[in-house]
Amino acid sequence: MPRDPTIATLWSRLAAYQTLLVAAVLIVVLAALVLPPFVFLLKASVVDAQRGGEWSLANFEAVLGSRRFLVTSANSLVFAAGSAVVALAIGWTTAWIVERTNTPLKPLAYLTAIISLGTPYILYVTAWLLLFGKAGPINQLYRTVTGTSDVLINVYSMPGMIMVEGFLWSPLAFLLVGATLRNANPELEEAARVSGAGTWMTIRRVTLRLSLPSILALAMLVFIRAIEAFEVPALVGLPGRISVLTTDIYGNMVAQAPPDIGGASALSVLMLALVLVLLAIYGRLSRHAERDSRPSPARAFGRARSILGGCAIWRRGFSCSISCCCWPCRSRCSPGCRCFRSISPSARRRSPWSRSTIIAPCSRPIMSD
Repeated sequence: MPRDPTIATLWSRLAAYQTLLVAAVLIVVLAALVLPPFVFLLKASVVDAQRGGEWSLANFEAVLGSRRFLVTSANSLVFAAGSAVVALAIGWTTAWIVERTNTPLKPLAYLTAIISLGTPYILYVTAWLLLFGKAGPINQLYRTVTGTSDVLINVYSMPGMIMVEGFLWSPLAFLLVGATLRNANPELEEAARVSGAGTWMTIRRVTLRLSLPSILALAMLVFIRAIEAFEVPALVGLPGRISVLTTDIYGNMVAQAPPDIGGASALSVLMLALVLVLLAIYGRLSRHAERDSRPSPARAFGRARSILGGCAIWRRGFSCSISCCCWPCRSRCSPGCRCFRSISPSARRRSPWSRSTIIAPCSRPIMSD
């Protein structure tokens, strides 16, 4: 603290308003980063280049009046919804195994999930294409076994896009759902088991309902990220002639001469409006995602715990492995627990818990030949 009274007074006044000052600085920095491109985008969407730069809504009329906009919008919604379902299914299952069982190698599951999030998306998508491509090991094994020339998995399709994008976001779903299950109150699950409910009924009637708010919020988050995704639509969708909103924007800017800046800007503004609406819904859902936090115990899973441990880390480690192992083949790719203590010991011995088995941009396909 300064010894000069004047400086000390000024310092105390600044300390009283330090939160306001920091907030003002952050607002200025964010405005400098966000406003210029937003203003340029908005201006380009309302300027008609064919009429000498006049302001009009012709770009929006052209975009909204085309049948292609309806097709690409439907593809984007289907792609985002399917990706969210796949990511949540894999992430929730893995999180339940890790947080509700005594499966071994739990730290490895978290480690591989973090490594997966740190893998560049282009490398990640390329690795899955090398695995599921027409000349990949899966389809090669299928042709060898069956003797046909068909493929078992056509990755260059909407199901292929959904599968790859869902795998891409499943580590994030695992980490977030795992935190929810770890902090969830386990008393309701234990009460259900003490009352005679089976494993799957406990999961369906208690565990899923406890984690439903966070699941909905996470589903909206993955949905938003899939709506604005570009890597998978470009590397998987374009070779399969499947267009979404992001690839249409890219096509208007690159695939046309001269570039249709007005159409791309109008399409971007419409997509931005959709994302803002989805973000508002996500904000409302995330407010209800917190629940009473209590430490959750690990239940004994007997001899099956090693199998569950393998299932928990297989998906995480497999993604990292193919990303690393397939990278040398890039030359073939085209560019681009507490309520139990209150139960009496005699009731505890009669409890099912004592014998429970549950614990509380690319023009041709990659490797197409």
